[in-house]
Amino acid sequence: IIGGNIDDSFDISTTSGSISVKRPLDRESLNNDEIILTVQATDKGDPPLSSTKDVRIKVKDINDEPPVFTEDTYFGSIDEEQEGGILVLQVSATDKDLGSNADVKYRIISGDGGFPVDIAGGSIFSSKKLDRETKAIYSFVVEAYNPGADWLNDTATVNITVNDINDNPPNFTTLQSDTITIPEDTKTGTSVFRVSAEDRDNNDVNYRLTGGSCRELFSIEESTGAISVKERLDTIDRRDEVYSCIIEVTAEDDGVPSLNTTKSIDVNITAVNYFWPEFEATFLNVTVREGLRWGDPVDGVLLNATDADEGRNGVVMLQITDSSIKGLFNVTAEGQLIVNVAELDREPDNDHVSVNVSAYDLGTPRKYANVSAVVHITVSDINDNVPVPDDESIEVSIPQDTPLQTVVLNVTASDRDIGENAIIRFCLDERDREGTASLFLVNSTTGAITVNGSLELTSYVFYVNVENTADFEGTVNEFGKYNIKVNVTVISTNRHAPIFTEDLYELHVNDSLLTGHTICW
Repeated sequence: IIGGNIDDSFDISTTSGSISVKRPLDRESLNNDEIILTVQATDKGDPPLSSTKDVRIKVKDINDEPPVFTEDTYFGSIDEEQEGGILVLQVSATDKDLGSNADVKYRIISGDGGFPVDIAGGSIFSSKKLDRETKAIYSFVVEAYNPGADWLNDTATVNITVNDINDNPPNFTTLQSDTITIPEDTKTGTSVFRVSAEDRDNNDVNYRLTGGSCRELFSIEESTGAISVKERLDTIDRRDEVYSCIIEVTAEDDGVPSLNTTKSIDVNITAVNYFWPEFEATFLNVTVREGLRWGDPVDGVLLNATDADEGRNGVVMLQITDSSIKGLFNVTAEGQLIVNVAELDREPDNDHVSVNVSAYDLGTPRKYANVSAVVHITVSDINDNVPVPDDESIEVSIPQDTPLQTVVLNVTASDRDIGENAIIRFCLDERDREGTASLFLVNSTTGAITVNGSLELTSYVFYVNVENTADFEGTVNEFGKYNIKVNVTVISTNRHAPIFTEDLYELHVNDSLLTGHTICW
């Protein structure tokens, strides 16, 4: 072989002229699928003569070439919300083989679903409506293969982007409560709330106030959603402490077409507690009789405090904040001082009581009167205490010859009342005036008991009643008066000296008597 033997692929027998293949042939690298060999035949003469001949060899195809994709990665896109069956892109692979060996089929072997591929043509379609906000990019692997016994294939990656359309309105994401509560003295220009919204289509969002009963009082920053006070709030014609209204905020995106969302925000404008309560009178001096019951009013004490605010801010409450004697009095919401014990009693040192009354409103924050009201109360006495003896029983011994009108003892008693209510009268009990006690007299004022007759050597028992001179006004039983038991023992008067019965006493004594033995009686 003198020509056309590509890559020394053939060999020829020098004797028989048989041509054989030395190594595998590759049809796909040949022109027209054939090889033309130039063969020379030479004799053995002298000189040797030769001639040449072209040998045309047709190389038949076998399935030895895999399909090859035209691209390693294919890119496509589709608008969201389109119906299924839309052609997105077409992949393509070629095979150098011939005939059925060059048949190429396609299939998806891994990755995201949702896109079927035409098995014969490589066309890729959508199978359903897509939502970019749910999934924006789909990626999968396509295989091109020969369906023959020798499975030859190639793979390529397909990336499909879902194009956004403006199909989502803005969504408010404000974390704050949808209520604005602000005082009426909030200055204009003050930012009081901020709304925010996000757009899943990645559009810019702008804000505006579009309605509500108090829309004119506020403004909103278009790009940030900051809501600020636009007009003075203390000029509102209010009847309640809290003025409630609504503003409506619209968030609108810049997509095509533009989409928007509106939300309502409750606004509570609270009255400001400007003023402090004030008492009309800050000092009162009154006198009240003891014996008043729980809840009885103290005449002459009606404390009036006012507050110029409106609503709860102008409601005034009163309370006793200090008292020289705790718990005797209370004050009503109307300012009436009342008794706060079962019975008002002057005697436990309650004759003078000083009470401080404070006024406060129900606003927020609560405000107290700068000056408290002071009530000085003098508790006047009534005769509600009976005299009590210092001793309920007295014993005394006196000589029998005690002269008439001699003071032998003094009975005493005390009364917790004062003045005329405390004047005490002493008198002998009725049962003794005609008997034993007639020998004695008692001074009704001083309680001095004197001798009023001749006394025997005996004991005299009588009773002295202790009474008030004024009418009793208390609750103690008037018949349960106190009396003093008096026991006077009359003893003999020592007026004579002892006298011996004999002038001389003579005794004879045995010298053996022991010491202490009686020798005379």
